Amino acid sequence: NGVGDEARLVAVADVVQGAGETFYADLGAVLDTTDFAAHWAALAAVGDQGTYPYETDDANLLVPDVGLIRFVPDAPESGWNPAFDWRHVDSALGVRCVYDAACSTAIGSALLAVSEELVRADGGVVAADAFAISAAAVADDPRRGSTAASVSSSRTTLSATIAEWPTTLAASIP
Repeated sequence: NGVGDEARLVAVADVVQGAGETFYADLGAVLDTTDFAAHWAALAAVGDQGTYPYETDDANLLVPDVGLIRFVPDAPESGWNPAFDWRHVDSALGVRCVYDAACSTAIGSALLAVSEELVRADGGVVAADAFAISAAAVADDPRRGSTAASVSSSRTTLSATIAEWPTTLAASIP
């Protein structure tokens, strides 16, 4: 979206398509690698496989007049997916990062920080409270394909997944 300096994007593509052991350092010259790691970790924090770097068509970039390219988070599309793995990426930039020791270490550090924040946030309890539902609320729902019991059961399962997510995420970090 918008108009930007195409040469800046080409510079990132050149680094990604290049060879050598200085990938992460080279990337840092054209892209905000701290922001990149934080963005990746934010998506992992909600178990999302529907946004960048997992799907290449969902990358929102901010290209300021000065400075490095930054990432703008997308809304999660498939959060808390039990099949999630932060190393399963579709984009060339993501794949290159996973296989580069310095980049992968930076992502791992960002993921560990996020998992610690999730523990403090106590997401499972927050979700369970937010998911409380009554039979009247279900009856008033225009979609009406479910009972209050089935909705509550699904939400209980999801709350448990969210509560366990920090452990799941931390265990996936090498």
